[in-house]
Amino acid sequence: MAILLYEPLADINRAPFIKALCCYLQAKGHQVVILVEAKVLYTLKGEFGTKPVLDNRGPIYHYLADLPLHFLPQAKSLDTTYQQLGADGALAYIAEARQQHYLSLLKQLNPERIFIWNSNHDHQRDFMELIDSLGWRKRMFYAEMGWFPQKGHVFFDPQGVAGASEIAQLSLAKLNNAQIQQLHPWLDAFATRYGQRQPIAKRILVPLQIDSDSNITHFSEHFDSMACFVEFLQRWIPPEYEVIIRPHPLAKAQPITLEAAHFRLDSSSDLAQLLVSASLVIGLNSTVLLESLLLDIPTIAFARGVFGINSGIEASLTPTSPFPRQVIIDQDKRLSFLYELAFVRQLPLAQLMSGQGNTILERIVKTAEGGQTDIEIEVSRPNWWQRLFGLSYLCAYYLWQRVKRWR
Repeated sequence: MAILLYEPLADINRAPFIKALCCYLQAKGHQVVILVEAKVLYTLKGEFGTKPVLDNRGPIYHYLADLPLHFLPQAKSLDTTYQQLGADGALAYIAEARQQHYLSLLKQLNPERIFIWNSNHDHQRDFMELIDSLGWRKRMFYAEMGWFPQKGHVFFDPQGVAGASEIAQLSLAKLNNAQIQQLHPWLDAFATRYGQRQPIAKRILVPLQIDSDSNITHFSEHFDSMACFVEFLQRWIPPEYEVIIRPHPLAKAQPITLEAAHFRLDSSSDLAQLLVSASLVIGLNSTVLLESLLLDIPTIAFARGVFGINSGIEASLTPTSPFPRQVIIDQDKRLSFLYELAFVRQLPLAQLMSGQGNTILERIVKTAEGGQTDIEIEVSRPNWWQRLFGLSYLCAYYLWQRVKRWR
């Protein structure tokens, strides 16, 4: 079976997963091609971020050097052109420059499976539009970071990520005794990391996200910014409640104005301490809501996520709904949903690197009969200078991470 792994932003976080997935698929007898880009124009909600052009060569040369790499041709003068054309103009310029290359590669390889990370970012739009024009959506499979914890875990889905995922649509059966016995020790071990739950009556925690997060831009129908969400909550939550607003640690340019006396910002307290002291958690579709559910804290979500109405999270409210004085968790739904995420859906990187998949990945790509397809596709082999550059990048990255922790 021919399989294409396409990840424009093969950065320090995603490249190890791409490598592990490629090796896993090759060991199953599939012919795999990894389509990458040396540089990506990264826009946020149609606007340039602090670093509009992201250079991926370091992680690519370090992690993917010995694998079947195929680089997309780079749009000319990308580092300067975007300034002249603006975000939408630059994305259209790049799309036009590589459209024929996309089409040629796809027709030559004719992949039966195409894996893409997330798929909802601006720089992936032209590829997904081409896939739709070819009628190949059923060949697409999606990857994203896992949940418990995000670091070191990945999940694969045949429909999409977050609110578009297969998980969000599931109605799960009640767990049997064997599944319950498997889940509870895991729940207890995970909860131990947070400390003893001591909920304070009428204390509400509100974890915020980044406005440009694709989970917000694609799956938050009622609120397109954190400021708008907090403004609504100040009107919606009665004054007898204490409300703690927890900004996202990376959301430095998102000013939040608090006028209600019972609201306060807290960016410094440990998130685990805030969670175990909360009697209710309210958010959009942050992964903190999943942590809250894991800790058995009543939770309300105002945007679509991997959780649906069958998860134990209260996800049916809208801005016109009255404030609920009591949120009751359906424990059967909670346990079934957490079991599905932890033991069926997410896959540890270490497990994937050892050549072991899970039931979802095995369902997506079954072992090929008859070996590789042996389609001749031009691939790149980084030379030793490029490999040295990749190693130097990795060392510099981890050194910088350590320096930041020392500060």
